[in-house]
Amino acid sequence: MVHDSEPISCPWPRPAVDWTDLPALQYAAAYLWFVIASALDLIVTGLILHVGGAELNGLANMILATGGMAAMIVYKFCLVVLIVIVNEQIGRLRYGTAGAWPKPPSPSLLWRSKTTDSIHLCSSV
Repeated sequence: MVHDSEPISCPWPRPAVDWTDLPALQYAAAYLWFVIASALDLIVTGLILHVGGAELNGLANMILATGGMAAMIVYKFCLVVLIVIVNEQIGRLRYGTAGAWPKPPSPSLLWRSKTTDSIHLCSSV
C-alpha cells in the first residue's frame, strides 16, 4: 500500500534521452513523399515480380532470393530510416545548406508589359 507521503519511485533508471525533448524533423514533408515513393516502389516491384519480371538491383535481388518479399520490406524500411537519420544529421550540422530549397522568385521581379501583353523577368540588384 502506498501512502501519500511516500514518493513513487521508478524501478528502472530514467533513459538518457527524453524522447519528448527531441526537436521536430526538419524536412518532414519531404520524408512523407519519400516514404510514399518507397511504398509505391515496393508495390510496383511486387507487381512486376508477380507477372514474371525480375529485380535488376543486385543487392535487392539477393535479398529477394534469400528472404522473399518480407525481407525486401524490412530492407526498404531500413533504407528509409537510414536516409532520414543521415539527412537530419547533415541538416543539423550544416543548417541552411543541406536540403535548402531554392527560393521562388519574388512577384516584384515579374512585370507585365501592357503594350506587348507579355511577361518579362527583371533582374534584381
